[in-house]
Amino acid sequence: ANLSHVSEVITFFNENLDTNNSAVYSKKFLCPLGMKAAIRRNQMMIATDQGQVVGALRFYRKKTQKQISLYQFAISESHRGQCL
Repeated sequence: ANLSHVSEVITFFNENLDTNNSAVYSKKFLCPLGMKAAIRRNQMMIATDQGQVVGALRFYRKKTQKQISLYQFAISESHRGQCL
């Protein structure tokens, strides 16, 4: 993702993450500033189909190890189960 995708990514996560789901344990998952910061740090990847965001994942680089952690992800309902 790049900075031109910020508003699309924010909309995508708001539409595809259910705050009533126990896996969404923090409101930080839907924080627009956090999403924008992740994009600026190159820690957000998106999948698009015909120009529309259909999947996104946010990861965190561990500073002391050569590892990353998956922080948040979502796939649009229309694209689930399609090997995305």
